[in-house]
Amino acid sequence: MGLCHAGPMFWTRTDLFWLTLFKTILVAAVLIMLSVAPAGAGPAKPKKKADDGGHASEEVVAPLDPHLVFMPALVVPVVEGGRLLFYYYVGVQLRVVKVAKVPTVKEHVPLIQDAFIRYVHRHPLNAYAGEGEIDKQALVGALMPHVSAIVGPELVEEVIIENVVRSVI
Repeated sequence: MGLCHAGPMFWTRTDLFWLTLFKTILVAAVLIMLSVAPAGAGPAKPKKKADDGGHASEEVVAPLDPHLVFMPALVVPVVEGGRLLFYYYVGVQLRVVKVAKVPTVKEHVPLIQDAFIRYVHRHPLNAYAGEGEIDKQALVGALMPHVSAIVGPELVEEVIIENVVRSVI
């Protein structure tokens, strides 16, 4: 007996397997893209350097801001009536007051990320008419006390939300 006599149950299970695998790979790819290269994380727009003849000969690229610490993507649930609707993948950065203190803040990134995750899952966003938007200022205001509690209020001056991507469940 070959696969052609396996019956409809075999194909249903196989289709569900591939669908689940595809969705898992898609979510992983989005998370990797957000954590590796959040929007604005790259260098500033290249500027052309003019040589003696007035022609652009070489591109000069501005360096990254050394005061920034990039956090892994934050997954924020959105609910309606206690039912999960979708997630936002949020790129978060921390602006450190002194460049010399950046390594200290980087050491605390896992603890800060844990505090962020615990907060957003205890206080999920409620769905509303503008599903493509979140209140960035309110989220920053809610996350900043967690950073201050972990690394101290004098090290990090600002939590920056760089990009927001809406996922589908």
